[in-house]
This record gives sequence, C-alpha cells and structure tokens, in this order.
Amino acid sequence: MQAPFLTRADLRADLEGLGLRPGDVVLAHGALSRVGRLLNGPDAVIGALLDAVSPGGTVLAYTDWDARYDELTDDGGRVPDRWRPHVPPFVAEASRAARDNGALPEFLRTWPGARRSGNPGASVAALGARAEWFTADHPLDYGYGRGSPLAKLVEAGGKVVMIGAPLDTMTLLHHAEHLADLPGKRVIRYEVPLATGDGVEWRTVEEFDTAEPVVAGFADDYFATVVEAFLASGRGARGRIGAAESVLVDATEICSFAVRWMERHRPARPADDGNPEGVVVRLPTSLVARYRAVDREIIGSPVVDTPAHLDALTASVREHGIRVPLRLGFNAGFGFLDGNHRIAAALRLGLADVPVELVEEPADLRKYHGRAMRADDLAVLVAALEQNGGGATRPGRR
Repeated sequence: MQAPFLTRADLRADLEGLGLRPGDVVLAHGALSRVGRLLNGPDAVIGALLDAVSPGGTVLAYTDWDARYDELTDDGGRVPDRWRPHVPPFVAEASRAARDNGALPEFLRTWPGARRSGNPGASVAALGARAEWFTADHPLDYGYGRGSPLAKLVEAGGKVVMIGAPLDTMTLLHHAEHLADLPGKRVIRYEVPLATGDGVEWRTVEEFDTAEPVVAGFADDYFATVVEAFLASGRGARGRIGAAESVLVDATEICSFAVRWMERHRPARPADDGNPEGVVVRLPTSLVARYRAVDREIIGSPVVDTPAHLDALTASVREHGIRVPLRLGFNAGFGFLDGNHRIAAALRLGLADVPVELVEEPADLRKYHGRAMRADDLAVLVAALEQNGGGATRPGRR
C-alpha cells in the first residue's frame, strides 16, 4: 500500500540518490506541487535538502522580492512622486520573496537562521554553514554578475537542483548571460526603495534585463534548450524527488557550457528590427582595447577555459575575420566595451583595426565596467558617428 504522504526522510533519500552529498552547496528550484503530498509541506523539502548536505553544506534559493510596482515606472524606470509613499521599501530580513518563484524560496527565507542578500531583485536566501558568505556584499548594480551569490556558487563548486521546476527557470543561467560575450545585451535601469536608518532611499539600479533573453533573437524559453543540451552531453543527473522529475547539475560545468552555447548561437544582429543599435565602423584596435573591462590574457573567467577559448577564437578570426562587431558604448565620461575575448584575439593577431558597433550612451550612464574616456578618443568616436550617419551630439549634453 502506498504511503499517504512523503516524509522528510523520503525526500532526503531521493536527493542523495540524485547526487547531493554532505558539504555540498546547492541552489534549489522547486515546483512543489509536482513532488506529491508532503508531510509538513514545503518545510519537508527544505529539511530534506539540509539533511542531504549536512554537515557543512548550504542550501540557497532565488527569492527576488514581491514588490509588484513595475507597471508604475515610466520609460526611464522612475516611480512617479505620487506613488512613492505607497511602495514599501525593500528590507532583506522581512520583504516577501516573489510569489512567481513558488513556495520554496519564501519558506527557506523564513527558516530559522536563514540569511538573505541585499540586492532586491536578484536577492538570494541561504541556509547552512556558508549562508553569511553567500549573502554578504551583493552588488546593487549588475546583481547577477561579479560578486553575486550566483558568482559565488560557481566559485564554490556548487550545484543546482531543479525539483520539478521547468528547466527554463534555472536562475544561474542569468549569470552565464552576464559572462557571455554577446553584442547588444539589453540593459535596464529602474528605481528601488531601500530601507535605511534615515528612512527610505530611492536608488536607481542598472542590470542586464532578466525578464527577457539578454539579447534579441533567443527564444523566450531558451534556457531550457541550454539545459537539455547540457544533459544530452552526458553531464548532470536526472531522477525523481517524490513524484517530480528532477535534475541535478554542477554549477561551474553548466555555467561554462551555457556561456559557450550562447556565444555559438548568438543572433547575428542584436536589434529587434534587424539593424544594429548604433553604427558599425572600423576603429583602431589600440583605441578599442583601452575600454575593455578586463585583459583576457591576464584575467581568466571562472567558467571558461580562457587559454583554450582564446586559441579557438583566434584561429577563427584568423580564417574568417571578426564576423560579429564588438560593441563600444560611450559618453563624455566613460567607454563600455562588450567583446573582451574578440579584442584579445585581435591583439594576438596584430590587427590594425576592428569592426565596432558604436553606440552613444546617455550622459549619466556609469556601468561598473566602464573605463574613463580620453579626450582624444572621444573626438575620434564622435567624428566616426557623424561621418557614418549616427547623428551624434557631443556626449554629455542632454
């Protein structure tokens, strides 16, 4: 006779059978209605996760926050003054997890001893031995990138478990989107209210868009395609947690795989209308290289075998040239280059110039990876836009 309920011990056995071990760090996603009847509800799942990784392990969940004021913002991401007093500020210890993410994140967030990171929209709750480290110092800008709990999950050699959750909801792949060399990434800016000792502070946050694929041309559910391709390569594990079809993957391996997949399958043009966002020009390689975020010959990526990746890319550029232009956004203060691997290959090959999609950015834009703009470079960029029909104004003016 089948038992009427699944217990915490039942679920622990299933998680261990899938591959969780003591000391593991695991980011958990769950569609708990698919698991079956749970004795003690979602707490049974969280308890089973803790049991499976104890001693020494940590369980994470992507919380976001249940703000629901998005439709009030204007095109610039600003909340009108008349609505501001009515939007509760984000408090990491108290603000509810987004309901769209299911019950698991909120139940984990409220478990005794849980910690939560301080970026409202990208917040993660953590429970266990390293909860404090995972949730500390979460950057407000580009909260899925460097220094984020997702970056730390990769650094720590963690895992991701999908307990009945759709594969296109694997949040870690937003970190892969951040790392991938993709021209035309969608950037959004919006205001968030933060609770401080002096009252509510409205802070403008900038990040890559996570509500849609980071570049136009990928299918809305392409994360599922990436995960299925990863599993088809013989990596990861499939099994059942209760009645739920579930998946366990290594965070570093799938993030590296996803970066390569995105770069191989990236759309040829980033804009929805089939045209570049700015104008495509050829610029001196030495000028463009001044605005790279990192020198990939010196600083590798935690999810890509950088030397091998650069060797393969250099061979491709030698044979075919740079087929997808780099993107150089700029204003009077800063330059922002997307294409650090491609510029490294160009430098290896001694190319005198490279194709660049040149985009004039808002005067007040200051991305974390921006480099200070030189006056002589600024003159070259403005002239290039004007000569190629970009209609540039002097950056810095409104």
